[in-house]
Amino acid sequence: MPVDLLTFAENVHDASLEAAKRLRFNKGFHADGALMCSYATLIEHTGGMIELTRARKRTSSTAVFRSMLEAYVDFRNLFQDRKYLNNMLAKFYADRLALLRRAADGGNPYLEDLGNWEGVGKALEMYEAELEGLDAAGFKPLKIWQRFERVGMENEYRAVYSHVSSGAHNDFGALRSRHAVLEQDDYGLHLYKQVELKDFQTELDGAVSYLITTSVMIHDYLKSDAKAQFEAMIVQLEEVRAAYPD
Repeated sequence: MPVDLLTFAENVHDASLEAAKRLRFNKGFHADGALMCSYATLIEHTGGMIELTRARKRTSSTAVFRSMLEAYVDFRNLFQDRKYLNNMLAKFYADRLALLRRAADGGNPYLEDLGNWEGVGKALEMYEAELEGLDAAGFKPLKIWQRFERVGMENEYRAVYSHVSSGAHNDFGALRSRHAVLEQDDYGLHLYKQVELKDFQTELDGAVSYLITTSVMIHDYLKSDAKAQFEAMIVQLEEVRAAYPD
């Protein structure tokens, strides 16, 4: 008899964590380093999803799953083209430049210490030079939809990512779903509304699927003997799914 989804997720997480300890890779970030960091993020996000599911903390799980979906997209991009790291760096430098410029302009108490930092001018010059170099080489910051599009995940962007972003951004539908329970012509305000495992099913299923998929990919790429273990988990996941409540 197949185990339930939460138990299976724990098994996949633990197996991924243990197998990762034996991986050997080129630590250069433009080689395997960034890819491995993305994979490590997927393992940790799965662990976070498991803890939130076990504790039945539904409100927080959507934000974690959204972040995991972005990490999965970045992993796929890096796996197919290591030069994608340059697009990630362009976004990093552009964001840092915007922050440093706001700090240098003054007027924001949260950025006062940064604006008064004696190295702010030199940092601005460095980030500007790095960003200009990447731009000249054809690497620009990518919007989130472009990151999805590069790996053929347009449908996931328009459906899954759009849906979880609504919850992560605290829109009205998310607020009502979390805390309002209709009571005739009124409603009750609920904190930590009672939820069941099936309420986490879609997101936890997605998290487990992403982790299994990337585990097969990374262990195949690095010629690890753990690849077969994760390939078997693809079949096991289908058995778990067959037992989902209607």
